[in-house]
Amino acid sequence: MKGTQRGGIAIGRLVIGLVLVAVGGLWLLGNLGVVPPFDLGRYWYLIPLVIGAAKLALGPDGETRRSGVWFLLAGLYGWVSVERIGGLSYRTAWPVFVIAGGLLLAFDALGGRRSSAARAKEVDDVR
Repeated sequence: MKGTQRGGIAIGRLVIGLVLVAVGGLWLLGNLGVVPPFDLGRYWYLIPLVIGAAKLALGPDGETRRSGVWFLLAGLYGWVSVERIGGLSYRTAWPVFVIAGGLLLAFDALGGRRSSAARAKEVDDVR
């Protein structure tokens, strides 16, 4: 995760720090018997969900938000696969990524997403 700044806050470091606090807190509470033991192997999908939501909410630019969508998609894929929602599993849920990739390409084409070269040319034209 990049050290993207927003209002003086390093978004990537903030999100990673908060995820580590949450995971560590759950493990500690599980070890103390306050909550049922936390099994990261079963709930791994929460990590990309949190990172994706944070990137969407706090991302300063389209590229950061775009990566947030992919993190959310990875987390949703994990959730659907682990919990067997709709009878889907790791073997059967993967086409969601193909659909998402196609949607992102189509939206980029419709929305006129500019390449970095086009943005650089626009900046040069302004000067």
